[in-house]
Amino acid sequence: MAAGREYLKLQAQAKTGLTKAVAAWLVIAGLAGGLTLGFAVATAFIWLARRYDVLVAALLLAIAFLVVAIVAFLVHRQLRRQAVERAEHALGKRYGAAWLDPKMLALALEIGRALGARRIVPLLALGALAFGVSAYRHNRSPVKDDGSGEPTSP
Repeated sequence: MAAGREYLKLQAQAKTGLTKAVAAWLVIAGLAGGLTLGFAVATAFIWLARRYDVLVAALLLAIAFLVVAIVAFLVHRQLRRQAVERAEHALGKRYGAAWLDPKMLALALEIGRALGARRIVPLLALGALAFGVSAYRHNRSPVKDDGSGEPTSP
């Protein structure tokens, strides 16, 4: 069990490069960056308050942060949509390629021989039913109405 955990830990480190030391320095950098941002905002507020009014300075900074939040949200939505599309595409390719693999077909033939025809027919029927339900759920997509009278996919 410990060897498996160590293996998973090393796999994660190999992919991400994350160790305790790296995480600690990342936290320190994050705190320093946050403090820097705080001082920059305070400086901008003081400069704007001297140039205009305190209320105007607060309003300008609030608008600036609102614009940053909206842009971040829009970028997040776009990146999430792209990640979902990439993952669905990869799953579709992987799913189709798995059944065509010669090793998988040989394994299926071995299982068929071991079970015999009388036992395999109900299993095939159950598998076909599960495949049909899975394919129906996977291919079902929400339909939007754009007001033109014809439904369109998103």
